[in-house]
Amino acid sequence: MAFETIMPLIERINLKKEQLDSFRPLPTYALRSLQKSLRTEFSHHSTAIEGNTLTLSETRLVLEDGLTVKGKLLKEHFEVHNHEEALAYVESLAKKNAAFHAEFASFPLCERLISYSGATNQPHHTQEDGHDQLKNHLHTHG
Repeated sequence: MAFETIMPLIERINLKKEQLDSFRPLPTYALRSLQKSLRTEFSHHSTAIEGNTLTLSETRLVLEDGLTVKGKLLKEHFEVHNHEEALAYVESLAKKNAAFHAEFASFPLCERLISYSGATNQPHHTQEDGHDQLKNHLHTHG
C-alpha cells in the first residue's frame, strides 16, 4: 500500500481512538461487564483450541450459571471451569503485584487446571431441558 493510501486510514484510527478515550474512565459497572465477557471468551477460545466443543453460549452457561449442557462431556465443562479458576489465580497474583515466576506459580496453576482430571468422559445430563445444576460440584466466585 502506498503511503497516501495508508494516511487516511491512520487518521481515521486516531480519530476513533480519541472518541473512545473521551469515555474514560469507564464506569465501574461497564468495566466489570467487559471483564466478565472477556474472561468468558478467553476461557472459551483457550479450551476450544485444545478441542473443547462447548460453544461460547454454552461456556457462559457453565461459568455464569453452573449448568451442564446435554450431550457434552462433563470433562469439557470442567475444562472451561478450571481455565477460569486458573485465570482468576493469575489475576490475583497480578493484583498483589507478585512476581510471576514459573517455579512459584506452576504447581498452584497446574493444580487449578487439572483439579477435576478424574471427571468422566461420558455425557452428563438428566433434566429434560438439557441442563443440570452443578452447584455441589463446581466452586464459583461470587
